[in-house]
Amino acid sequence: MPKKIVPALIAGLLLLTTACSSGETPTPSGSETPTGSATPTAEIPTVDNLDAVKVEGKIGEDPKVEFTAPMAVATPMNKIIEEGKGHKLEGTEYIYLNYLGINARTGNEFDGTWADPNASASETAADPSASPSPTPTAAVKRETTPTIFGLSELIPGFAKAIKGVPVGSRVLLGIPSSEAYDSQGGVASIDIKVGDSLFFVVDVLDASYAQATGKETTGNEWADKLGYKVEDGVPSLTIPEGTAAPEKMVAETLIEGESSSTIPDASKEENASGTILTNFKAYSLKTGQEVTAWTKNDIGVLAKAIPGWISGLKDKKIGSRVLLVLPPEDGFPEGSNDPALEAGDTIVYIVDILWYM
Repeated sequence: MPKKIVPALIAGLLLLTTACSSGETPTPSGSETPTGSATPTAEIPTVDNLDAVKVEGKIGEDPKVEFTAPMAVATPMNKIIEEGKGHKLEGTEYIYLNYLGINARTGNEFDGTWADPNASASETAADPSASPSPTPTAAVKRETTPTIFGLSELIPGFAKAIKGVPVGSRVLLGIPSSEAYDSQGGVASIDIKVGDSLFFVVDVLDASYAQATGKETTGNEWADKLGYKVEDGVPSLTIPEGTAAPEKMVAETLIEGESSSTIPDASKEENASGTILTNFKAYSLKTGQEVTAWTKNDIGVLAKAIPGWISGLKDKKIGSRVLLVLPPEDGFPEGSNDPALEAGDTIVYIVDILWYM
């Protein structure tokens, strides 16, 4: 995004593939060589569905999970407890969620975002990224603090298991050890060993789109004039030489998003901190050349963007694709080094609106 400011949105702890709470790669306690088999032992039954795991509680409530430990799962899988009505996840989005993590071998909780009703105020961690209890037999002390994760940054099995789940759902995920922490040798501090499968109960409160999703529109004068097309899912322009700039900025909706949510007016003080997630690319109208390649999952504070983004994306639905043709006063009056643009040039953007927070 022009004038991009990337906030610290990803507050993950245990789900991050390469880090624990200290930022170091976890290693088994007392040895650099993982102990035990990388697959569940013969004594641990391996299941191919989650029917034996019972989840009680409505979405938004602290879930109660019952099963007979030890247990292991064969592949990443899910069981929808309460189905939402939002778009289905593709496994690459950012999601806003509450979750509870349980070790399928021990039956113990090891991480989560729901409040522990047995924790006192002094015992409850106020920092959602704080280390979980080192005692695996004790419930994790925490406040209810929904968080945001990028699915591509989590352990592989989480993204695979949650794929296809509608936004608004409560879902039970089962993740085999090979798709969790085997490659890291387990996580000794919370008693996750090599070979341990994991269960997660997840409330998918909201999520971004992976790309523009909705109804394609027709009769877009500037899209036609600038040679708009889509190949292999990536939009592009073929700008004719000598194309004259518009007298005022243009904002054409190429795909109207299916969401009922829209982008607010970022020029207003109450929206000053609103964060937008987009895919986008940019062209120089003068040269016809691409000046910013197709950029995916770009996060920025919309109020910090160039004027044409603030006004051009206002009231557009989440999930939309928008063509912005921005004269200098709405883009870069003095030109720019990044993107490479001469003073007085008009910049053209194709923007997929994936999320607004």
